[in-house]
Amino acid sequence: MIKFLDNKLFRYLSVFLFLNSSILPVKSSSALAAWAINTNGVLELRTKSNTNLKAYFQKANQISGDRFWVDFPGELKNPRTIKGNGQIKEIRLGKPDKGKTRLVIEFKEETYLNPLTWQIVGLDQNRWRIKLFNPKYSFKKIGEGLVEKKRGNIKANQNLIHKKKNNYG
Repeated sequence: MIKFLDNKLFRYLSVFLFLNSSILPVKSSSALAAWAINTNGVLELRTKSNTNLKAYFQKANQISGDRFWVDFPGELKNPRTIKGNGQIKEIRLGKPDKGKTRLVIEFKEETYLNPLTWQIVGLDQNRWRIKLFNPKYSFKKIGEGLVEKKRGNIKANQNLIHKKKNNYG
């Protein structure tokens, strides 16, 4: 009998350990959901609700231009570099440390920045905005994902559904 219990216990314990080792922590994905730098020099971010952001600025050095970056909780799955345009040299998304995501915006040398006037403004629980620069010449929007909310479509869809119900009933 003891041999049977020990064997059964061993099987259940090994299955339990296997299942627990294959489950990733809930906070493993990045809190950054979408971002965009608009043609007017405004950076917009969409994050998971109630995310704590940390933003930094570093003056240019011999290797790189002025840099602004934001750290987010959670790990980015796909680090990448995106070529900039206008006054932006490049945008990098990476993992500076385990459990963090970093969005870096590196500017070209001739760009005038005044980081002392910058303010990250929370628009709601998961959207943020900051004016980084005034474009001197043409600048095309750069971004990934959908930052802004679509409110008008919801109301239009509700009216459309209501009309369809009336047509059939």
